[in-house]
Amino acid sequence: MRVVLDTNVSVAALLTQGVAAQVVDLWLAGRYTLLTAEVQLREPRRVLRDKFPELPRAKVGRLVNLLRRQAEVVARPRPPGLSPDPDDDLLLGIALVGRADCK
Repeated sequence: MRVVLDTNVSVAALLTQGVAAQVVDLWLAGRYTLLTAEVQLREPRRVLRDKFPELPRAKVGRLVNLLRRQAEVVARPRPPGLSPDPDDDLLLGIALVGRADCK
């Protein structure tokens, strides 16, 4: 299964042991292929730096490096202009270019 996750899921997985962490654990266990793009990989650093400045930069860097190494990074996602939220439209673009599974 090919899946796109909102950046908030990976951020929440880093900070808590809740449902978001379980979703990421399933990805790490090989239960699905995570799709992302370089532009999305910049978001965790920005979000965590702004909202949690006390969080060690090394921990944030490990998350981004893990995503870059283990996820499938799609080239040039083209937001389709379907969502009024540009961030959500980017996710739709990643899903389209990466051929995410939709059920």
